[in-house]
Amino acid sequence: MKNLKNIFFIVIVFALGLVLYISHNNNFNFASNENKISKLKNASEEQIKKEDKSEVKIFAMGDMIFHQPIVRSYKTTNSYDFTPIFAKISTDINEADIAIANFEGSVNSNRKLSGFPLFNYPKETIYSLKNAGFDAISTANNHALDTGIEGILETISHIKESGMNFFGTLVEDGEKGIIIEKNGIKIGLISFTDTLNGMDSLIRGREYYVNTFAQDVKADIENLKNKSDIVIVYAHWGNEYQLIPNERQVNLKNMLQEYGVDIILGSHPHVLQKYEVEEKNNKKYFTIYSMGNALSNQREEYLKKSGVDTGALIKLIIEKDNRSGETKLKSYGVYPTFVNRYREKCKLNYELVKLEDIVSNEKISDVTNSEFKNKAEKKYNEAIKILKGEI
Repeated sequence: MKNLKNIFFIVIVFALGLVLYISHNNNFNFASNENKISKLKNASEEQIKKEDKSEVKIFAMGDMIFHQPIVRSYKTTNSYDFTPIFAKISTDINEADIAIANFEGSVNSNRKLSGFPLFNYPKETIYSLKNAGFDAISTANNHALDTGIEGILETISHIKESGMNFFGTLVEDGEKGIIIEKNGIKIGLISFTDTLNGMDSLIRGREYYVNTFAQDVKADIENLKNKSDIVIVYAHWGNEYQLIPNERQVNLKNMLQEYGVDIILGSHPHVLQKYEVEEKNNKKYFTIYSMGNALSNQREEYLKKSGVDTGALIKLIIEKDNRSGETKLKSYGVYPTFVNRYREKCKLNYELVKLEDIVSNEKISDVTNSEFKNKAEKKYNEAIKILKGEI
């Protein structure tokens, strides 16, 4: 009996200890779990906030013209490499989700390389743009047919092989715009040219080869709009060397916006023209009538044309509200650029620079001197006035 009482006492003590242990550990675990749940909840809320809105950074430039002096300067033993030209703006290009420019010319290996008036570039011009960080190029411009339909087809072939996207020309009839999706945002891209330098007859009956404003622009844009969150048009238009947009450009701009275009990036005049941001129907519309020459050998001193060595670099941030689906232009930046041409080691060198970098002593070549810096400051101030429409 005594042994039985002892056993019963031991069982009671063990049970009581077990209850106290479980109670203590449950309290500890509860506090710990509550802390973990709180952290997870905060992290989840933070993630939801991030997912509420998405952004896409877009970088854009105007006409890339590889004149013969540029081509000769960047010839290697058996090839060409134009990538060094873009070194000073490499960070700007590569920080973007989508970097775009206008490829003004063609590649046709069955013809000799040539400059103005019929541009025929080495294929390395395309691969160098890709190596520099560009993601897409517009191909609808007045020099698209410089080496015929054969040139259009080979140009497209090399662009595809490089891994870049393209818009503005086609190898067969089909949808004219493209969509690039980044960060859950569908960016619609399409381009149109207002002139083919009188070579329209080359594509008569096969107009799909090059997008022009003479075609059914409304249907093309509406089709792209239905599949995109935002639509960007590269418009090749206006009068060459004119610093002010003409009446047709303004009319075409209004037409494009009416059809559903959100952003218009103009090229062709070879000089800068103004940009404007308009509020219509609770939406923000961005237009730059001309981004000027991104790259060329044109110089003020021998052409006697102001601003031909100056262009603009455009930065756009597109934001999408993932709950409502609304997509809009969140912010923009317009930066004057300059084609810095200088002679070193018995050859011409070219570098694309932001003028503000030269003015502030950043990202400039070793050969840049104080005289050039003063010249750059003047160009910068002139460019800002043009871009703001103050001329």
